Amino acid sequence: MSKQQQIGTIAHIEFAAKEVVEKTEIRSIRNPDQLLHSKFYTLPERFIYTVKLGGGFEVRYQENALHAKAVVQYAVGKCVSVRYQARKISFFGEKILINRVNRIP
Repeated sequence: MSKQQQIGTIAHIEFAAKEVVEKTEIRSIRNPDQLLHSKFYTLPERFIYTVKLGGGFEVRYQENALHAKAVVQYAVGKCVSVRYQARKISFFGEKILINRVNRIP
């Protein structure tokens, strides 16, 4: 796991409305009636940003829409600095975890 930082450009901004999502967990217990367990989470209104980084790959991150600065601070075509970690996942490939995104004035 290595921390990296690159400059990128915001390619797309999408608004996502508040929604309830279900996460189902499979338990390893012997009672078949309790094998599946579902939890419900409420995701707030948020902006989903797609950022094109050097090297030809894109990353996506989201920010809570209640922060008024989100609309003013970011716009399509603006340059941002992205700090991230690349994790290797067996039999899957690589997963990018965004740590921080800062606008470049």
